[in-house]
Amino acid sequence: MSARIIPGVVLAGCCLFAASGIATAEEDVAARIMQRVYEVYGGDDSFSRLRFSFEYDGGKTGTLGLVMAYKRYPATAGAESKVVMFNDYPPEKKDIGYLGWFYRVEQERDADQWLYLPELRQTRKLTRKPRDYSRTEKRTEGDEFSVSELDLEELAPRAPVLDRHTLLGSETLEGRAVYTVESVPTDPDSSPYGKRIAWISKDGYLPLRVDCYDREAHLVKTLNFTWAQVDKDWVWERVIAVNRVNGNKTLLEQSDVLVNLGLPDDLFAKRVLDQGADTFARRMSRYVR
Repeated sequence: MSARIIPGVVLAGCCLFAASGIATAEEDVAARIMQRVYEVYGGDDSFSRLRFSFEYDGGKTGTLGLVMAYKRYPATAGAESKVVMFNDYPPEKKDIGYLGWFYRVEQERDADQWLYLPELRQTRKLTRKPRDYSRTEKRTEGDEFSVSELDLEELAPRAPVLDRHTLLGSETLEGRAVYTVESVPTDPDSSPYGKRIAWISKDGYLPLRVDCYDREAHLVKTLNFTWAQVDKDWVWERVIAVNRVNGNKTLLEQSDVLVNLGLPDDLFAKRVLDQGADTFARRMSRYVR
């Protein structure tokens, strides 16, 4: 190698090292931001009413109302969080119940989920099958949630350690200063999305918008969040999801939110589903005034 080439190689190596250092620093900052997002406090437990509004198949509409109780657990507990819900309307769907137990990523365990069908007075275990968010995805006619653009992937906070994060920059979104962070799954099979880009408020580390891309880098879904503060806790008030492939929309509104009620663990048990919505309502009446 000639003496004239060596300085160029050294310079290139230095540039690569510097670029690598910058990338690592940006990834570290982005990871810290997403950890703050993950740690946003929404109370130890809560009760609320949910209303889903669906627009799908070029003009069809539907609504679904539920009552929900939620409880989070300390790191020493078996589960990270639990939720129990019962349908409130429409009348033909009333009193269908759902129970979910969710676990920390280090537990490497799928969520346990059950569904209660009042007409059969039967509770059955659900086997969760990840949705296919490909461009040719089909929905099941007659099932409200089959046309929903919101499920666990969109609503449950995703553990930051599952993704590689990059800080894309800072900007203003609807008058608020935000960070823009790209998150790519380290294991592609851990998410239906190839990547997400999130706009995170600098004042509270709240996600205001999330763009979801498939594995071919096509934008497939946009999520917009509106947040409300209840006491010192942050809860989402509205979530709007728009499918950028087929135009379907889902609006989720949360109201009558109460936090830190001291809900007992046995409220989040399978037998609560077996006993039905009326028993759940009577038990909740002790905590909800």
